[in-house]
Amino acid sequence: MKRFIEGRETVKDDDRSGCPLNVSTEINVSEVEQYVMKDQKVTIREIADGLSMSYGTVQEILTSKLIMRRVCASWVPRLLLPEQMRHPSSPSPLKARVTKSAGKVMLIVFCEINGIILNHMVPPKTSVTGDYYARAIKSDLMTAVKKKCPDLIRSGFILHQDNAPSH
Repeated sequence: MKRFIEGRETVKDDDRSGCPLNVSTEINVSEVEQYVMKDQKVTIREIADGLSMSYGTVQEILTSKLIMRRVCASWVPRLLLPEQMRHPSSPSPLKARVTKSAGKVMLIVFCEINGIILNHMVPPKTSVTGDYYARAIKSDLMTAVKKKCPDLIRSGFILHQDNAPSH
């Protein structure tokens, strides 16, 4: 208020020394562009160190001002011209060979604290219903437990069912 009473008419800040508020000047932008054009595989850190700028300033110049992005470890313009899309000496792209998938394979795994007791493969195009699961437990699981862990049969065991994903 005092400065306005003394005759100040503008609300803008006076010029002052120190770091500029915006370091993305046209000179800095052109320096970064020249640095990248010399070696397109250069990293942001290398550019920042080479031009004595901050990492954030260089990143902002590359992405906002020069509109570039990293492609296969090289800086390229985000929008390429049609003649830049493919090098004239490169062969035409091949079509990917499409092979039929093996399809979904379903597996029911029974295990105990010491390891896997039974891997039960569900036949293709078969739904695992309650009846199917009960038959798998009664026939396959009980046979495998008798064969691999006979002490479980003598002492008795509890079947804990968990539908958690394998990972």
